[in-house]
Amino acid sequence: MSKTFENYLKTRENAEKIAKEKVERLNELALKKIKNQKLNDRQVKFREQERKEEMEKHREKMKAAKLRNELNNKEHLQGASEF
Repeated sequence: MSKTFENYLKTRENAEKIAKEKVERLNELALKKIKNQKLNDRQVKFREQERKEEMEKHREKMKAAKLRNELNNKEHLQGASEF
């Protein structure tokens, strides 16, 4: 083989190697991006679920407070009507 042809083959192999490494790197970055997006989606879903649970607890507390207030008002009115 001639020296020029050997250089051509080496250059071609080197270019293929660089291209392959670049594709692997891009694939790795894409997989990381997908993984991070999935994790982010899970975190958002988890936060939304926590928020819904907190809102439900707050509603229950407010209902209980309203019921207590109504009972106290009834007792107060009954006590006042006795006088």
